[in-house]
Amino acid sequence: GGKSIMYATIHRAAYKHFYGDNLGIRRPTANGATKLCYKDENGTGVFWGDWIDMGILPDIRVWGKDGGVYKTTEHIFSTTTHELGHLSHWHLIGVDNYALTGKKIYESWADAVEWALTNDEYHELGARFNVLAAKNYDCTHTNQLRWPFVTQKEYSPIFIDLIDDVNQRYKGAGYPNDLITGYTLSYIQNNILRNSRGYSSLRDEVKSHKIAGVTDAMNDELFMLYWSN
Repeated sequence: GGKSIMYATIHRAAYKHFYGDNLGIRRPTANGATKLCYKDENGTGVFWGDWIDMGILPDIRVWGKDGGVYKTTEHIFSTTTHELGHLSHWHLIGVDNYALTGKKIYESWADAVEWALTNDEYHELGARFNVLAAKNYDCTHTNQLRWPFVTQKEYSPIFIDLIDDVNQRYKGAGYPNDLITGYTLSYIQNNILRNSRGYSSLRDEVKSHKIAGVTDAMNDELFMLYWSN
């Protein structure tokens, strides 16, 4: 309990990224050791970059409390996977290209990593311990039933839309019309994310790397509301 379970949960999330089943995305192993810091205070998480000369300063910080109350372990796990998603992206394209990438892309990607790896971990745990209703985790910012009404639109579910089979439009005309499904995290990272700097380049990259059953018209339809927000 308390701080110890937070350290353990961060360790578990890091293990999944570096050594476990990370759904095929790039393992964030460049530049030697990656330093993760736990803060027993109110806050969220932050990725500062993976600089060789940072000394003892952490690359990633994860805060364990919200309103003075300890967060749930799945919340800590998801935050850690989110920040490590940034690290994987950083290593994929390099510091110069990362600096040219818009926040809408790198935060939406990290949210997709958070969503996918946390869902995978907790469904796996559910199966392991014979829990019939394994947890279906949804990130704070990527709750699709709240987009586009979230205040921080940089944290969009655009990459999640390429993967899942949920069409947000069923909630009303103000939601993206997501007719696309079937992509995987690893396919997106290896073929699409590398050259995506903003929504326009992401849209073009998705068109250039269509999977079976996806058309340019479906792509344009999905991106229409993201482009206007």
